[in-house]
Amino acid sequence: MTVFSGARARLASLVCAAALLAGCVTFNSVSPNPAVPGATITLTGSGFGATKDANDAVLFDGAELTITTWSDTTIKAVLPSVNPSGTYPVAVKVDGALSSSLPLTIDAQLPISNVTITEGPNSILAAVVEFDTLASTTPTLQVSSSSGAWWVPASGILSTHPGTHHKMMVLGLKAASTYNFTIQINDNGTPRWQSFLWNTRPLQPGIQALPVTITTAQPGLMQPGYTLLCGNFGGTPTGGLYVVDAEGNLVWYLQEAAGVQISAFMRRANGNIIYLADRIKEVDPLGNVVRMWTSNSLGTGESHHEIIELPNGNFVTLGIDMREISGYPPGNVSYKVVGDEIVEFTPAGQVVSRINMFDVLDPYRIPYWPSFDFGQWDTVYGFHTQDWSHLNAVVYDPSDGNFIVSSRNQDVVFKIDRQTHELMWVIGEDQPDTTGDDDWPFLTLEGGGLLPSHQHAPQLLPDGRIVLYDNDTSRPRLPHESRPVIYSIDTNAMTVHEDWAWVDPDWDPPIFSYFSGDANWLPNGNVLVDDAGAWDAIPLGLRWIRVAEVRPSDNLKVWEMTIRQDFPTMPWTGYRAERIASLYGP
Repeated sequence: MTVFSGARARLASLVCAAALLAGCVTFNSVSPNPAVPGATITLTGSGFGATKDANDAVLFDGAELTITTWSDTTIKAVLPSVNPSGTYPVAVKVDGALSSSLPLTIDAQLPISNVTITEGPNSILAAVVEFDTLASTTPTLQVSSSSGAWWVPASGILSTHPGTHHKMMVLGLKAASTYNFTIQINDNGTPRWQSFLWNTRPLQPGIQALPVTITTAQPGLMQPGYTLLCGNFGGTPTGGLYVVDAEGNLVWYLQEAAGVQISAFMRRANGNIIYLADRIKEVDPLGNVVRMWTSNSLGTGESHHEIIELPNGNFVTLGIDMREISGYPPGNVSYKVVGDEIVEFTPAGQVVSRINMFDVLDPYRIPYWPSFDFGQWDTVYGFHTQDWSHLNAVVYDPSDGNFIVSSRNQDVVFKIDRQTHELMWVIGEDQPDTTGDDDWPFLTLEGGGLLPSHQHAPQLLPDGRIVLYDNDTSRPRLPHESRPVIYSIDTNAMTVHEDWAWVDPDWDPPIFSYFSGDANWLPNGNVLVDDAGAWDAIPLGLRWIRVAEVRPSDNLKVWEMTIRQDFPTMPWTGYRAERIASLYGP
């Protein structure tokens, strides 16, 4: 065995031969260190050259190693399988010139061995770490960088533990950044650890980066965690799910195929996400598809706007139903009319119930003709197909097992009995030009305020109140003012009261989200507002997204993010946004 100190002195005299036109070779690190015989080691630095030439090598105690990967900054090589424990010099030879050497310790009885780190299967912002241990144990993994450190939670361990083979996922990385991964185990009562450097790549071509600007941030007043949202970008929109931290850094993403939009999502308790695109998909935190359901298999025509999970394990989405209906003014006109149905299905994809809006609401009730005649379905069913009910949300009420439903084009939020399909109450108002809603159980608005207008995404709060996003689209006023609003409901008195609403005074004219939006009550009492369909002007202005966190007690805005691309101009729209505590799930 070569004595390290002498070998290092001899090798150091050969550093950076002046004849190298490409400049000095810099050899920064070798990992894992210590390592077991036969392990694959990773050398990092610069000036290695894009490919290995005949005069290039990695020298371990003067002998050349087998190379598995070679790039200008990273080399992977395999150690001999028979070396005894000790410390050996490692150096890189490029065009015959040697770098400085670094010490590598070999421990034939190393408690942590066979360490591999690979990029996430669907994202450069994730990594998978695998390794073996001599004894059965439950490991921990710390991730650190120049911006801080965190521990991978137990839910990030993908292997059976305790055990001897371990697999862990690292989430929340940033692009083009350097991290230190430290594995720690308990080795017969003694803490043992190994550290490894990991460099993430820049975002790959084809993955659309979020054009994020943080305009307001008061971390001490914010609900901790990350912001998860869906965004659709481009003229023929392509959808993605994105997670950003409080500074606006992208830390997780999943992007659909070109031209496929995402219309809604929900996050399950295990950290998986179910979202609606060209089909309903469930993905795990690494972005792997766990299962999917198609509109054809569910018979929904098109699943849209909503996906929720019920306490019985079933799921609920929204489907469409088209019928030809006559008798519309003026002159007894017939139209193809698109309504919606609430569809409950099992995890196996078996539909167990449908509630069709044609059987619940009045198809001749048209509060706002421009939305009815917007032409959203013309490419599917033909010219002058009318968009009638346009449901956009279903909420499960655990107090009685019934549904609270939002109908955008009807300007109503209503509660419906899941068994009888009878209306239990309605937030909205009787339309004078139709008799079909005359016997609806409308709640009387008391104390001032406004009833919803083309609203989205109601959320039932623990105290029975409802928070929703009021778009203001159908109100005959300019400028329009989209807003989050909280309503309290008294079902005994059949009244509704506007408890709080917020129009951001920092924007002049006010933000107007013509067709989408979300408002969520956060555990700290703040409200997360997602202006997901903001327009600069109607109908030709740039579309963009604003997400803000506001404190209702004094209307203090504690965080604000815009997703906006002015040049080159690209429209951005979305629907929902949530604050999540962890990328791994609870």
